[in-house]
Amino acid sequence: MKKLSILILSCACMLGTVFSAAPGQAQAQSSALKKGVQSERVLELQQQLHSLGYFKAGFTGYYGSLTSKAVTRFQRDKGL
Repeated sequence: MKKLSILILSCACMLGTVFSAAPGQAQAQSSALKKGVQSERVLELQQQLHSLGYFKAGFTGYYGSLTSKAVTRFQRDKGL
């Protein structure tokens, strides 16, 4: 179960930081996980990071500096 959570989180992080939608696909661009975004996907990311011990703050659904640092620590620890 922990490996599955790590795999899902890894995919979400990579898609959020690497995926770039083609012009005309505003919906895909607006769902990218990056600083300043507030969404249900960010809330889910925070919950996953918390369950893995990387996010210690309250769940807000806002991708700010605390979420960014947690993602960076997770990626560094997993060699991503």
